[in-house]
Amino acid sequence: MTCAELALNCAMPGGIMVCEEAGVSAIYAESRSAAYEEMRDIALRAGRDRGVDYDGGCRAHLWAKEAGFEIAHVAAYHPHYLNGPHKKFWNWTLRNATLRLVEKRSLSKDRWKELVDGMTATDNSPHTVVAHCGMHQLIATKPGR
Repeated sequence: MTCAELALNCAMPGGIMVCEEAGVSAIYAESRSAAYEEMRDIALRAGRDRGVDYDGGCRAHLWAKEAGFEIAHVAAYHPHYLNGPHKKFWNWTLRNATLRLVEKRSLSKDRWKELVDGMTATDNSPHTVVAHCGMHQLIATKPGR
């Protein structure tokens, strides 16, 4: 459940909401990776087409306020990796998420493979940093009766 769904489904008075929501548009590589950029954009577009906001983390506090919560804490962090297993996390995530588009025939298998190979080359470079989603944290309370 996203922070937005959590906030809007909390109609009862009282309670605490603690959530962490991603901002997918923050994914990038430096030195630049066209494959990472294109896969990120494909995933964001696929989310929008399905009515999902993969970039909503920066608005989590607004969703909570709209649902009647009082904001207690907001924070954000943006992990970056030069090496190690975490560097490949978005490669794995984006390749699996976009594979459904190949199955639906809105992305060719050959183009998908090129993009996966490009992300893998980026992940394997000891000189390239991969930035993950910007992660937005929220703690909010809802007044009781």
